[in-house]
Amino acid sequence: AANAIPAGVATTARGDVLRDALPVAPLVVANILASVLVDAAPRIAGCVAPGGALILSGILEGQFAEIEEAYRACGFAPERTISDAGWRSGLFRRAGRDQGANPKEPQ
Repeated sequence: AANAIPAGVATTARGDVLRDALPVAPLVVANILASVLVDAAPRIAGCVAPGGALILSGILEGQFAEIEEAYRACGFAPERTISDAGWRSGLFRRAGRDQGANPKEPQ
């Protein structure tokens, strides 16, 4: 992973997801407070390129349903989730699976 950024494979963006301009990317990862994930759902969802994926992590089990509802409202559905010791993460894709950019991606 350390050599991914210099090789041009990955980019990172940091800032205020509620205010700053955000780039569009094929993979968006957010590990922030549940309240921010909900409030910024339309902005974060808008950063996912067609055919891309969204990973939301660091979510307390009891907060996941609210996060899922917020991203479903933005056209996303959870594809996979992982739970560990009261925490949950989810891989989300747009409903209808617009795989355009990477059709060979595993299901």
